[in-house]
Amino acid sequence: MQANVADLRCALDKAHEIKEKANEAYKQKDFSTAMRFYHQTVLEIKGLVEKPNMAAMLGMLQEEKPVVESDAPSTPEELLKKEGIELIAKCYNNLAACILNGPVRKQQDYLRAVTYCDKVLAKEPDNQKAIFRKGCAYKMAEKYEKAIEQFKQCPQNIQALALLKECRLKEKEEDKKRDAQMRANFAKQRLFCE
Repeated sequence: MQANVADLRCALDKAHEIKEKANEAYKQKDFSTAMRFYHQTVLEIKGLVEKPNMAAMLGMLQEEKPVVESDAPSTPEELLKKEGIELIAKCYNNLAACILNGPVRKQQDYLRAVTYCDKVLAKEPDNQKAIFRKGCAYKMAEKYEKAIEQFKQCPQNIQALALLKECRLKEKEEDKKRDAQMRANFAKQRLFCE
């Protein structure tokens, strides 16, 4: 057990150092380098803090459960694992931020940011940064209905409320375009039938 605690502490210290490099790259707006370091941070500790138990090894994986107050860690190993899980969540949240703040990307990249946010929300369902960034990613992927769902969960965030309004307008514009296209298609069909 002591070796495991020492291994965890060593891995966490190294992961924190790597994350600091990522944060520095992010501050310099070098998002690709920041992403590389955030990924490296996650890889450094993920295997140690998320070691599968025997049931998982036998293929009986359970759904990821959010961290609940009653699940407070009681041993040094559990405390270190909790620290590691929180660090991983921060890295995933920052990976999403790198995608959102970086150069213009493709829709699939923004949907990858959604996936990163989902990983955070699996452990921390009320993480407002992850909810907001998930909404931003959906908006940039032009998935306005889903973006609206996320922004509604951030009623205290002024920026989220402004983006919520913007998404509703975009959604109305899309509806108008779709309606106009349908009318045009029906008009063409009527001409062929006459």
